[in-house]
Order: sequence, then C-alpha cells, then structure tokens
Amino acid sequence: MYVERISNQEQPKLAKSGDRWSTDDERLLLEMLNAGATQVQLAHAFPTRHWWRIRYHITIRRGKGVVIPEVGNIQRNETFGDYLARMGITKSTTARRPEVSSK
Repeated sequence: MYVERISNQEQPKLAKSGDRWSTDDERLLLEMLNAGATQVQLAHAFPTRHWWRIRYHITIRRGKGVVIPEVGNIQRNETFGDYLARMGITKSTTARRPEVSSK
C-alpha cells in the first residue's frame, strides 16, 4: 500500500506491478488528468511508481489517445525520485504530495 511504501522516507519501497491503486489514488489521478496535469506533476503525485506504470494506468482508465502535457521530462523507467536525482533537484523542496482543488 502507498502509506506503507512511503512511511520510510529514507528508502521508500517502490510500487510493484501487482500493487493495486487505491480508491484515493484513482480519484487523484482522474482529477489531475481532468485539470491538465503535466507528466512531472503526475509523477510527483505517485512518487513510488515508475512513469510507465502511471502511463499504463492512464491508458487503462482513459484510452490510448490521452495527451499528457510536457511528456518527455521523465524517462519511461524513472520514478519521481529518479527524475529529481537525474536533474540534481533535492527532494526537500518537493516533499508534499500535490493536491488537486475541486472547482
């Protein structure tokens, strides 16, 4: 589960292919897609999941034609933490999980 994976902030456990998406994760993903979230914003919301797993889940929920703004920043096999490390960005400046406002 997500909480279990991120509870160890030093070494959070990565999500595996069999890890289910919680109802809250599903809701957040769909809200972010509706709001036009970028690839980096989506990866930040699900920091223990590899980008290709997030994209696969989007395809399952919305189909192949969904356009994600600014795709290409995060590589296929990267998590948000991998992306930050590659870019030389410290995690302390991005600690909070993004929230989507309900308009």
